[in-house]
Amino acid sequence: MPTAARQGGADRATSVSRVLLGLGVVVGTLYLVVGLLLALASEGFDFSAHPLSLLMLGEHGWIQASPPAWASRASAAPVPTAAASTAPD
Repeated sequence: MPTAARQGGADRATSVSRVLLGLGVVVGTLYLVVGLLLALASEGFDFSAHPLSLLMLGEHGWIQASPPAWASRASAAPVPTAAASTAPD
């Protein structure tokens, strides 16, 4: 029976890791899309001279700063490990 408990804990840890990795992909893509839209809407922004993160300092910078903040909150969730979910034999 302990083998089943270990396997169940490992499956849960794997699924949580996959969800967090998926969120990272989504948030990274969202950051780039929002940054590009802000850059195109900002007068005088030059892609060759300015970093994309410079847009966070402007009037609508909170929009670009939001996706990384969401990601940091999502990654702060505790991830169960196989060792933590097993009972001593």
